[in-house]
Amino acid sequence: MSVCLRGVSSSAFGAAVPTRNGIVMDFSSMMEVLEVDPEKCTARVQPGVRWADLAFRLEPYGLAPVTTPSSRFSTVGGWAATGGFGLDSFAHGHFSGAISAARVVLMDGRGLELKGGNDGLRDFLGTEGQLGVFTELTLGIQPKPDLSRPKLVYFDDVRAAFAFVDQLITGGHRPSHV
Repeated sequence: MSVCLRGVSSSAFGAAVPTRNGIVMDFSSMMEVLEVDPEKCTARVQPGVRWADLAFRLEPYGLAPVTTPSSRFSTVGGWAATGGFGLDSFAHGHFSGAISAARVVLMDGRGLELKGGNDGLRDFLGTEGQLGVFTELTLGIQPKPDLSRPKLVYFDDVRAAFAFVDQLITGGHRPSHV
């Protein structure tokens, strides 16, 4: 039987609906920020936590997620399941690099505690739940920037845009996202 995973259905494909006999596994009630550790710069969360709610919980500590998707109302588990680059990824890399540990339940019901490194954690990221379901994630967090402002710059062609970014980097600037 097919199992469709659902957080808040904020992806471009809309809600998760089994098309032929199946069940929907809804993670919207698993929305707890379980722990914020300012010293280790980590936050341990359930998969249904929305990025906006995580940012709100980190605010009193002066902290922020390392990278986030453009939709602050999507879930941490949803982005781990789909993978990707988002805001601040230019400076910090792919979202998979921000996940230091996870709990995963396999389709046969066994649970795994993954801590990164060579234990297979990255094998589950971006698989949309095909290999297992995230039930908890530990993310990297960072001091919240004092200021973040977008800049809009127009270029005549792609080469000019890439040349500009190269000049920024070689000039010692480190944009968060491009």
